[in-house]
Amino acid sequence: MLDTIFRLNFFFELPFDPGVPNQSTVSFHTSEPIPGTESLVCEPIPGVLPRNGISELVSVWFRRQIVECGLSDKTLEFWKEELAPSTDNKSIHVQNSATAIQLTRVWKSANRSIVETAASEDTISKEFNRSLDVLNKLLVACGIGSNNSRCGPIVRQQLPPFVPFILSRLVDGQDPTNCHRGLLMVHGNVPVVSDEMTELQLNSAIEMVAEEISGRHVFFTSGEFFLNALRLHSEMRYGHAVIEAQTGFEVLCDSLIRTVGRLRGLDENRIKQLQELPFRNKVEHHLGKLVNVQIDLSDLNTSFGNWWACGYNLRNRVAHDGYRPSGDESGKALDSIFKIVEEIGLELKKQPETRKLSRYILRDS
Repeated sequence: MLDTIFRLNFFFELPFDPGVPNQSTVSFHTSEPIPGTESLVCEPIPGVLPRNGISELVSVWFRRQIVECGLSDKTLEFWKEELAPSTDNKSIHVQNSATAIQLTRVWKSANRSIVETAASEDTISKEFNRSLDVLNKLLVACGIGSNNSRCGPIVRQQLPPFVPFILSRLVDGQDPTNCHRGLLMVHGNVPVVSDEMTELQLNSAIEMVAEEISGRHVFFTSGEFFLNALRLHSEMRYGHAVIEAQTGFEVLCDSLIRTVGRLRGLDENRIKQLQELPFRNKVEHHLGKLVNVQIDLSDLNTSFGNWWACGYNLRNRVAHDGYRPSGDESGKALDSIFKIVEEIGLELKKQPETRKLSRYILRDS
C-alpha cells in the first residue's frame, strides 16, 4: 500500500517581529522527493518548487505589516477624571511591526485516514512540535544573522492558547481534498484573573523593597533569580530555568558566607577566601558549618545530595553540553534547590544570632 501525503497548515502571530520581509517563504526539505508525487499539488506554499516530486518538509510563510498601537488607552480608563482636563487626545499612538505566519508541515504516512480521525490531537500536536522545532532554528538563525536580540526561539506558552489549523490529503493532480479545519490547544494558560494579594503579602513586599533600598535585604538578588527560574519553567524554557535557579543558589551561597560569616566573627579576608573556593568545597565543607547544616553531597538520601545529583549536575549538562531537559527534569531540579534553601532557612531560624536572617529566606517566617 502506497503512503499518503498530508499537508498541515498552522496559522498564528509571532510574539515578536523577526524582521523577515513581507511575503517571504522559507522551506526546509527533510527527505528526498517521494516517488510517485511528481504531479501532486502542494499550493499554497509560495516558493516550494516540485524538485521532481514532493518531499517531506516544513515551510514558513511570513506576513509582516506595520501597525499602530496605543500607549495610554487603559491608563486613561483608570484615571480619566484626573487626566481628562489635560488630555485632549484619547491616546498616543506609535508605529509597531507585527508578523503572522503560515507554518506548513508536509509528510507521508501509511495511515490514510488521518484527516478523518483528526479529532485526535496526538498527530496534530506531534507534527506541530516538529514544525515548531524547525521554525525555532530559523528564528535563532535570523536573530544571529541580523543581530536582532528580540528574535529567538518561542515556546507554546508565548502563543495563543488555541492555534487554527487546516489538515488535508494531497491527491494526484488535484487540489487538496477532505480538508479538516480545527483548533489545536497548544497550552492551557488561558488568561485568568490573578489572585489578589493578601494584606500580609503586600506588607511583606513593601518591607522587602524598603530593606533592599536601604541595603539590609542581603538575599534580594538570589530571590530574583529564583523568581525568574519559576517564570522560565512556566514558559517551558526548562534549560534556562535550571541555570537561573542554580545561579540563584550560588549567589545565595556567597551571600550566606558573607553575612553569617560576619555574625560568626570571620574577618573580611577569610570571608573572601571562602567565597573563592571551588564550589563543591565551599558548600560541603564551609557553608554547612556556618549555617549549622550537615552537608554530604554524595548521600542521595539527603536533600543536599539529591540537589547535587538532579540539580547541580543537570545545570552542568545544560550549560556545558547543551542538554535540553524535560519539564519533569527541570521541575525536580528547581524543587531540589528550593528544598535546600528552605532547610538552610529553618536552621537559621533556630539560632538566636541568625534568626533575623531567616525571614529573608523563609516567606512565612
